[in-house]
This record gives sequence, structure tokens and C-alpha cells, in this order.
Amino acid sequence: MPHSDNKMGRWGAVSYIVGNIVGSGIFIVPGSMLQNTGSVGLFLIVWLLSAAVATLGAYCYCELGTSIRRSGGDFAYLTHVRWNAIAFMFMSIGCVLIYPLMLAIQAETTAEYTVQAFRLNENCLNNPALLFIFKKLIFSLFALFMMFINFYSLRRVGARFQIAGTVAKLLATTLIVCTAIYILISKGQLQNFSSPFQNSKWEAMSLVNAFFAGLFSYDGWDVLNFGAEEIENPKRTMPFAILSGIINLSFLVVLDADTVRDSTAVMMGAMNGTIFTASRYLFAAARSRQIPSFLALLNPENDSPRASIFTHVLMAILFSFVGDTNQLINYLGFAQWLQRGFTMCALLWIRFNFNNFILHPDAIKTPIFMPIIFLCVCLSLVGITIIQEFSVAKFGLLVLAIAFLIYFIFIWENTLLNRFPIFKQFCYLINDKIASFVQIILNGKIELFNEEFQNNDPKIIEEENKIKITGNIKIYPLNDKETINGNYKQRRRKSLNKNELTKIN
Repeated sequence: MPHSDNKMGRWGAVSYIVGNIVGSGIFIVPGSMLQNTGSVGLFLIVWLLSAAVATLGAYCYCELGTSIRRSGGDFAYLTHVRWNAIAFMFMSIGCVLIYPLMLAIQAETTAEYTVQAFRLNENCLNNPALLFIFKKLIFSLFALFMMFINFYSLRRVGARFQIAGTVAKLLATTLIVCTAIYILISKGQLQNFSSPFQNSKWEAMSLVNAFFAGLFSYDGWDVLNFGAEEIENPKRTMPFAILSGIINLSFLVVLDADTVRDSTAVMMGAMNGTIFTASRYLFAAARSRQIPSFLALLNPENDSPRASIFTHVLMAILFSFVGDTNQLINYLGFAQWLQRGFTMCALLWIRFNFNNFILHPDAIKTPIFMPIIFLCVCLSLVGITIIQEFSVAKFGLLVLAIAFLIYFIFIWENTLLNRFPIFKQFCYLINDKIASFVQIILNGKIELFNEEFQNNDPKIIEEENKIKITGNIKIYPLNDKETINGNYKQRRRKSLNKNELTKIN
């Protein structure tokens, strides 16, 4: 659990949401939406409906984030209701493919803008091979710079950097909006609104693609859920930040988004938000023992999940050498909405079986119709995509199926591999060696949930079931409530089992 001086406040939370929304929305809209709607009138309707759906989803996730105050977003909520296999499937596609690909696209775009800004392709690097290598070098430098920013305190470094980038991009956005309004009023360029619904495309798949684009333009409202433990006063901070983040609606009046899209500040903020989201996702999965434990490493001074951050950036650099990363993202995009559909099912399951789950008493509760409507939207988007354009969905479904098999072969508690103790001991040995090495290199300690908490025993309190590993010794950390003037109480230790698991009493 992060120390209070390492948690982000209200404006840091706002900057992460605004930075992610502005950073993602500029890539697809408005061109893709206009292409799929065919008219300005239908475009505006889809955009407004996308804003309404995004707001519904944001407040449903706000309820989840204040009820289950664990980092990891969807993964934390699905494991809380014991849907561990489903959580692992979507974690795999998110952490291994979607987020590294997103960071690769963002860093590559930043490198491209840098080359164009200094006209290096015209003045210095006429050789295509040399230009390619130079772009990859700039890409790597930007990615590594953002990695080191996230290595340090979220409150003192990461959030402040995000605030600065968000202010810069909002100033640029405001300038464009004001210019657009002035041109509309002074020059009367309203010809696009004379026949607003002319050439509209009412086909189901065209509308679904338009909604995907519109919803993606608002994507980023769930970023705080992935770092819920690092937010100061979630009940106050999360709703305020989400409401402020939906100001991306201002892009309705932007006639030329190229100026914003070409802004390095926009790209850097988007990269910072992606690293924050993906690293907490990886950390949550490792802490729950579903992936190698070295990824659950935290720096003791600033609570930064350094191993997860490093792994995510490394995967992004490797993916930068893949061909068409944008097309790959399109193939995987529908899986994100399938995941959100399962998360809404989990929320409804909690609502109707709330006595079986431990929820934070100081939680926000939304009207029941909100998660139901959002679930229907998710299922409609996913269902129409699978039925009418299976070629787009099949790659994501294949990855989910592979992840499902991996879970039942290697992770499921009743897996057949339990019959091969030598193989299990070998895996544990390799995991311990890597964990010990990573702790030394990245200066941190590994935090895991113990088996009782992982099985969601309702009698077990979350804070008493975290384990920190130093070398080969696993120790339950003391709860912050058990400190006096910053000094831990002296408590007796006792051995729990033959695996050198030690609990502080």
C-alpha cells in the first residue's frame, strides 16, 4: 500500500484522465467517424451518444474503484468475484499486446514529429535506412525517459509531469477551439450544416465502427482504477477527476485537429498515462500470483512498481519493430469492450450478492440502471462485430483462447502439472532466482497476496494479507494502522510453515 506522501491528489488525478482522453481521442476522430457515418448530423449524434455512454461507464467504474480499492482495474474487480480465469485472459491480451502496442505507437509518433519538426529527413538523413535507425533511437530515448519519470514518486514526479503536459495540451486545444468558433461566426462557414443528414450511413457495422471511434476518443476515463491504491481520498478525487476528464467533448468544434495531433506535449502525456496504466495492471496480476512474482516489485521509498514499468517499456520497444501496429490494435480493440462487459457483470453480481464480498464502507453507489445500460452497449458492440465482421474479432478471440489454455495448464489450482512436483520445483526455483536478481538491480521488495487472500476468504482482511519478500524470506508487512509516530510496534515473529514464511505478530 503506497505511503500517503506518494499518493496523487485531485489535480494529479485530473491530469491523468485528461491526458489520456486527449491523448487517445486525437488518433481516430473525427476522420474515422465521418468516414463511417457519412454525414455531419449523424456524426454529431454518434459523438453525443458516445459521450453519454462514456459517462455511464466512467461512473460505474467509479463505483468499483471506491468499493474495491485495489490497483489493477478490471483485473482487480474480476478476481474479487473469483472469476480468476476470465481476469487472466483479459490481463494477458491487455498487458502482453494492447498496452505495449499503444505505447509503441505513441512513442513512434513522437519520434516522427521530432524528425519532422527539425526537418531531419530533409537536411541530414536522406538515406532511408539511416532515417529508420535514427527514428528508432529517438523512439527508445523517449520511452526510456518516460520510464525513468515513472520510476520515482508518483506525487512528486509522475503526477507533476502529467499536470505540466496536460496544461500545455489544454492551452493548445483552447486556442484551436477559439479560432474555430471565430471562423464560424465571422465567416459563416456553416455549409456543412445545410443538409446535416445527407449521405448518412445507417448500416449496423458502419454505426458500430463509428461508435468504436467515438468511444475511443473518450477512452482514458478508467485510468485511475488501475492505480486505485495510489489515489488520495478516492471517494472525492475519482468523481471529480472523471467529470473534468469528459471535457474532451470540446473537440466537437475543432475543425482542424492536426495542430493538436502534432503536439509533442500531447504525445508525452499519452505515453505517461499508458505506462501508468499498464504497469499497475502487470503489478496487480503478479501480486495475485498469476504471473512471475518479480513483476510485483515495489521501490520501498516511492512505491513505484519498477519491474512492471521496465517490462512494459521493453515490450513496447520490441513491438516497435513489428509491421503495422495500428492494424493490430484495431483487431484487439473489441476485446477491451468485451472485458468491460464482463466487468459490468461482476458489478451486477456484487450488487445482488453484496453480503458475500468485502467492500469498502465509504463507496459511491450508482443507480442500478447505469451498469445495466453500459453492459447492454458493450454486448451490442461486441456482438455485432463478431456476427458481421468476424475477421476483425477472430484474432482477439484467438489470443483469449490461448490465454485460457495457459491459465488451466499452468495457473489453475487443480492443474495437471501438480502431478509433476519436479517441474513445479524447477519453476519455483527459476522464479526465486529471477526475483532475487531483480530486487537487487531495481532496488525494491516484492509484494504478494498470500494464499488465503488469493482465495478471497471473506474472513481475511486485505491489509493483513500482503507479503513482502526480501531475499528468500517472506514477511507479512505491518499495517499502517499499527504504527505509532511513524515507528513500528515491536512484535514477535513465528514460523508459519516449512517454506520460511514468517508472520509478524
